[in-house]
Amino acid sequence: MRPDIIRFSSALGTVVSVPGLLGKEIMIPVSELPSFLVLDDHLSKLWEQIKASQLTGFGVIVNTFVDLEQPYCEELSHVDACHAYFVGPLAQPSCSTVHHGGDSNVDCLS
Repeated sequence: MRPDIIRFSSALGTVVSVPGLLGKEIMIPVSELPSFLVLDDHLSKLWEQIKASQLTGFGVIVNTFVDLEQPYCEELSHVDACHAYFVGPLAQPSCSTVHHGGDSNVDCLS
């Protein structure tokens, strides 16, 4: 799939189909794809090695949970990783969370 995307990525408005996904065919504009699929950079050159590591390593941690995307989680577990650990969704706390207790609660830290 990558060679086709790279070949057509310069054409404005190009849309590609994502092969091998479950369910309805998904069409994505090339402009929305991650750079390793569109550009021939250092990450794209290592992609096959990354994929091989996923299959032979201890597993892959994924920022989702099975109840949200069960068919895709099962597919990932069978095709792209020897073990997949779904631990999400993970999010950074908002900045406002720090200030809930007021400034006096953190005065002792300075």
